[in-house]
Amino acid sequence: MNKTTTEQHDDFRDVPHVASVILHQLGGRRFRRMTGAKTFVGQQNDDGTGWLRFRLPKPRCIIQVTLTAMDTYIVRRLALNGQERKVCEDVYADNLEAVFTGMTGLYTRL
Repeated sequence: MNKTTTEQHDDFRDVPHVASVILHQLGGRRFRRMTGAKTFVGQQNDDGTGWLRFRLPKPRCIIQVTLTAMDTYIVRRLALNGQERKVCEDVYADNLEAVFTGMTGLYTRL
């Protein structure tokens, strides 16, 4: 059976390890300041996969970044009601910031 851990935090320092790594690859504290991201929720599975989800104030949406077993990411932009708006699959860690910027119009660094 696959054990999972799901936690919600306003402070990203307390999210599960996989979610913390995803946030670090997006830019960490700089990312939070540049985008205004809030309400961080993360899940980590026993197989090393997991995801990070957070809300953005502008554009008003939810972003979910999922680490797959192939060590790539799936980035989803969701409406506040949870309806999927955009999806980008097979994203490598070094392209994560660029995909986020293309999906939201928000920059993660100056």
